[in-house]
Amino acid sequence: MTDNSGTPVPPSNQPSSPPPAPQYQPYQGEHAPSGYNAQGGVAGEDPGKTLGIIGLVLAFVMAPAGLVVSIIGQVRSKNAGFKNGFATAGIIVSSVLIVLGITIAVLFALGIGAVVTQFAEVCAGVPSGETVEVEGVSVTCP
Repeated sequence: MTDNSGTPVPPSNQPSSPPPAPQYQPYQGEHAPSGYNAQGGVAGEDPGKTLGIIGLVLAFVMAPAGLVVSIIGQVRSKNAGFKNGFATAGIIVSSVLIVLGITIAVLFALGIGAVVTQFAEVCAGVPSGETVEVEGVSVTCP
């Protein structure tokens, strides 16, 4: 069977095959905005760099938070194959400041304890409400 132009027409009782699906070419990125990758991030950018910078700044303000943020930035950078100097510096600075803070707190507590002990010794034989002098400072005994 043929139509008016002479091309063969399949019989009407047989279903015709669907047209072939269009062939799409994989995206080559030639129209992508410059500097961006397929995931929407900047190509070649360290994913933990910003956290490393924030962690370093926080290390000076609130060392424990700086330590946590710096470690997170370091891990993200390492997983992406980058080295993160800011995160490393944040970890070091935070750790040093935490140890320094604990040391100062312990020394302060020991110093306060020593002063209280000294006042207790001086006031041991003195009636309550009496004023005594300890190293040039007047103290009223409890």
